[in-house]
Amino acid sequence: MTKQIWPIGLLAYRTQRNNARSRKIDWNLSYEEWITWWLSTGHFNQRGRHTGEYCMCRFNDTGPYELGNIYCATLVENTKAALCGKKKSEEHRAKLAEGLEINRPKNKKKVYTKDKTFESISEAARYYGMSSEGVARRVRKPRDDYSEWKFI
Repeated sequence: MTKQIWPIGLLAYRTQRNNARSRKIDWNLSYEEWITWWLSTGHFNQRGRHTGEYCMCRFNDTGPYELGNIYCATLVENTKAALCGKKKSEEHRAKLAEGLEINRPKNKKKVYTKDKTFESISEAARYYGMSSEGVARRVRKPRDDYSEWKFI
């Protein structure tokens, strides 16, 4: 049985093409176009799916993989570009908030001020239009103009 000699990168080409197709993204690159493009980037041997490795990206993450609609970037750069400017759905934001509530310790210290007693630091922060850290700082290090602020 003789060993089959594959042209350089043919297996990688087929893998990338098939991955695109499985993601329902059109693939309009021949093997010759693909290999020429990768070699022209200077990153052919640094391709991959890990941090610091390079990948073939589509402009605005839309359209097919074809010459004129692709560029070379690191995986991190591609991920940032894909997420940039995209608004999260209400469902996604609710899941994120739920995760924060699970992982964040409850800071439910009551805060007393001259104006009102608040159930939490964040409630006082909203009332005064400042950050929660600003409220906590005023309580921990009182000055003349807010010396009556206290945790209860």
